[in-house]
Amino acid sequence: MAFLAAPLVVPFVFLVPFPGRDDGPPSGSVLAGTLIYSLYAVPIGYVAELLFGIPAWKVFRHYGIRSWLAFMVGGALIGWLVNLSMEALVGNLASRPLMSLFNPLANPYLSVCVVAASNAAVLFRAIVFSGGQTGDSR
Repeated sequence: MAFLAAPLVVPFVFLVPFPGRDDGPPSGSVLAGTLIYSLYAVPIGYVAELLFGIPAWKVFRHYGIRSWLAFMVGGALIGWLVNLSMEALVGNLASRPLMSLFNPLANPYLSVCVVAASNAAVLFRAIVFSGGQTGDSR
């Protein structure tokens, strides 16, 4: 259940306006914005989950990590890797300075990817550990 639900939080992060810009959701409607962002954000979220989230979950489960902060930081790292992958796909790694990969002012999608992935990881953790403590949930 957690693997299916966690990436669904990603489009809602895109509804938050970028710092320094005065734009909101497309057409001013939260519903329209969610639907438009869902067309591309949800598939990217599921691909990121397959590539980065499942291996991260295996590591967390193996070492018994249950900390909210660990899931949040792990999600942030996954968000940064997703942004790095997308920058590589469009060819920006060769044309932009390396330091822009760490600067959210140079690339506003960096902070959006990090926040979206952190939120997805926290939701994943909340779903996985919502039941009673069993031997399987460690």
